[in-house]
Amino acid sequence: MDNTHSNTSSLDNKTVLAGVSPKKATKPLNIIGKCLKNRYLIESQIGSGGMSDIYRAKDLHLESAGISEPYVAIKVLLHQFSSIPEAKEILVKEARKTQQLSHPNIIRVYDVDSYEDFHFIVMEWLDGETLDQVIKRSKPVGVPFKGATILIQQIGEALAYAHKIGIVHTDLKPSNIILTRQGIIKIFDFGVARALQLNFDKYAVQHNEHSSPRSGFTPAYASYEQLEGDSPCATDEIVSFSCIIYELLSS
Repeated sequence: MDNTHSNTSSLDNKTVLAGVSPKKATKPLNIIGKCLKNRYLIESQIGSGGMSDIYRAKDLHLESAGISEPYVAIKVLLHQFSSIPEAKEILVKEARKTQQLSHPNIIRVYDVDSYEDFHFIVMEWLDGETLDQVIKRSKPVGVPFKGATILIQQIGEALAYAHKIGIVHTDLKPSNIILTRQGIIKIFDFGVARALQLNFDKYAVQHNEHSSPRSGFTPAYASYEQLEGDSPCATDEIVSFSCIIYELLSS
């Protein structure tokens, strides 16, 4: 299956995002067949989230260069958010945060751009399925222990790397993790990722980013402190990670 966000009506599976309120929902735009920036030809929609849709696109520049698999994933801000500065800021923030992360178990982000009324992120194309799909497929006994251990180790290594350089995901959950056909874990959707204040200097001028009211989490995977409204930190991710481990082993 193709990489995708899972659709669900349950609040527990949805990211709670403070500080961004969409305008009245409008009819979804059909952009299949549209070419963004005269480069990215949208071929199909592969997923949908609270603020964006994800598409498979052909990179015409790569195709003209003779690349055999000239595909990318395009994350496009939903139309009702396109005129909201805070929503565009979150999209740019996701791209910049993820571009700082160079790890085999974290998705690569190539670019963030705008075209007409579309605001989008260009990411590596992944052939696989989200971890929540793997979990659902493994019911009722869970993923075999040996296989689950391999997945858990990859997730742990990605998180340890991100935390080491001062970035916490804040919304870690199975639907934000892809398992490729090659058995490689890829964590994505750092849209509300937070920069940790490592080596904090209380006398330094603070950036607005650290005190921004915009934060996001999914209640079912959130720590008590997140639910109480505290600022996210690396220890919150231990709770999320533990939930994922439990789900993998038990479905």
